Amino acid sequence: MIYRIDGTVHKIDNLRVILKTGDIFYEIITPSAPGLKPGTRASLYTYLSIKNEQLTFYGFTEEEARDLFLRMIKLQGVGEKMALRILAALSPSEVLEMVEKEDVKTLSSIKGVGKKRAERLIFELKGALPKTLKEDKLHKVQGAETLKGALVALGLKEDEAEGYVKKYIEKHGTIASIEDAIKEIVKHK
Repeated sequence: MIYRIDGTVHKIDNLRVILKTGDIFYEIITPSAPGLKPGTRASLYTYLSIKNEQLTFYGFTEEEARDLFLRMIKLQGVGEKMALRILAALSPSEVLEMVEKEDVKTLSSIKGVGKKRAERLIFELKGALPKTLKEDKLHKVQGAETLKGALVALGLKEDEAEGYVKKYIEKHGTIASIEDAIKEIVKHK
């Protein structure tokens, strides 16, 4: 299994990225490629599908998207193309949110899913999605644990502090300064 491919983006079209690594050009099917432009460096978490003697690489800019894709294609009635369409329409955290809220309407609005399949997806994914999918984004941002610890030291409960850190990260994307983040969180608390 090839877990990740790092290289230079050679070409992008529709749902396909050509990634050059050394003298090899990989054709990788991807649901979305935000920020990928020809000539830029990229890392794609991959899954190699082998069907009827045909090899197909699927690539994802986030590890969570790859993991969710792998979980979805194991479900009855969900193939690679449908899982790809879902991840092209929704981020992994949005899929998790739809599953938690049992939002059949949003999932069924994705081409090819339909109401019955959306209900089945929600039912089957409900217990199958790891809680770490929710928490991964928080733990990957540098300084998130430090900020959470500081908020707990100031008297917040751990889950309350985690909620404030998540909101801060969603708003800003990163934590440039722990002090500034604490000031903003306390001010808007």
